[in-house]
Amino acid sequence: MNGVLLVEKPAKFTSFDCVEKVKNILKNKEKVGHAGNLAPFCSGVLPIMIGKATKLFEVLIKNERTYIGEYRLGIETDTWDSNGKVITSNKNIQVEESSIMKSFKVYQGGYLQKNYFNENDRKEKKAEIEHFVELHNVEILNIQDDSVLFLIEIGKDFDIKSYLRDVSLHLGTKGVLYSLKRIKFGRFKLKDSVVLDEIKKIDDIKNNLINIKNATSHMSTIKVNEKIKRRVLNGNKLNLKMFDNIYGFTRILSRREKVLAIGRVENGKFDYISVLGEVV
Repeated sequence: MNGVLLVEKPAKFTSFDCVEKVKNILKNKEKVGHAGNLAPFCSGVLPIMIGKATKLFEVLIKNERTYIGEYRLGIETDTWDSNGKVITSNKNIQVEESSIMKSFKVYQGGYLQKNYFNENDRKEKKAEIEHFVELHNVEILNIQDDSVLFLIEIGKDFDIKSYLRDVSLHLGTKGVLYSLKRIKFGRFKLKDSVVLDEIKKIDDIKNNLINIKNATSHMSTIKVNEKIKRRVLNGNKLNLKMFDNIYGFTRILSRREKVLAIGRVENGKFDYISVLGEVV
């Protein structure tokens, strides 16, 4: 069994919990992994990779993510979210809507974001690191009293809790991430996912599985003949002319439309990420 299963992860479950449930249903007969970890308090679409699809990890992990979240003003916790211990709370805080909208947009495009290595370091206010992250788009959906509902589209390694900390600093107030749901991961959408509780038997997995060919349909594609197919399956170097006008993640298909390998093209050179054999 090879493919990607889109699971709607509920809050209070870990991504690992979802993987373990699928593993148990498959009786540990297939490799199973996930792309794009979701924290326990987050819900939303989680791609679970099965069989040879686990080799797509490097490709999928680069995907953009889209979330809908709620930001609560006037609250500070030791984890920067609603699960932490409340440090300060002021329900009478007054902030202009125009200021909120401006502060959410100030980091549009991307910026150097400061993160802590892990939750323990965050609580102890130490081990801060800084790296550039991409913020593709952010929209305010609704503002009601101390609650701000927002939609955000981000790149890999973007930390939403750190972003909201920076928004709070820009506003000159306190605030936390109150809830978060991922509605899109690359081309995978929440509306196409299956609720975790509805996965009870192997057929529930098979009937919702996206095969590798469809899971990689967004990538550039090269079709090869039988002679070149043998070179691909052996991981041999390929003719540079094949990759003229191609850049980025690329898949190689046989004449029978089966996926042979995936890789990355840069400057006309194809670097293998994984040789898959011949899979649909």
